[in-house]
Amino acid sequence: MFRNVAVRAARLSGRRFQSTVSAPVFPQAEQTFTKLSQEEQTDVIRRLNDVMKADWRQVSLEDKKSLYYATYGPHNHRRPRIKPGDNTKVFIGVVATIAVSLTISTIVRNM
Repeated sequence: MFRNVAVRAARLSGRRFQSTVSAPVFPQAEQTFTKLSQEEQTDVIRRLNDVMKADWRQVSLEDKKSLYYATYGPHNHRRPRIKPGDNTKVFIGVVATIAVSLTISTIVRNM
């Protein structure tokens, strides 16, 4: 009786692990995706989409992360437009514009 239970558990667990283990299509997407050319990025996204058409439970976690990064990551048109130092440029521009407008209005009033 116990032997049958152990054999069945070994078969089920072996089958489960066997179906979920697969090599990732695009490992370490965060480090390498932005270094690829536009054509290579499109090819990687197409391969990842082909992987996602399979059973969702059989797709590795690394592939899921890679597809999420390729789709929603900060690259190409999703790259942040604000760069370091832009805030100070905007602040200086606003202060300079206010100073110029105050100077012009003071000159016009005194005429």
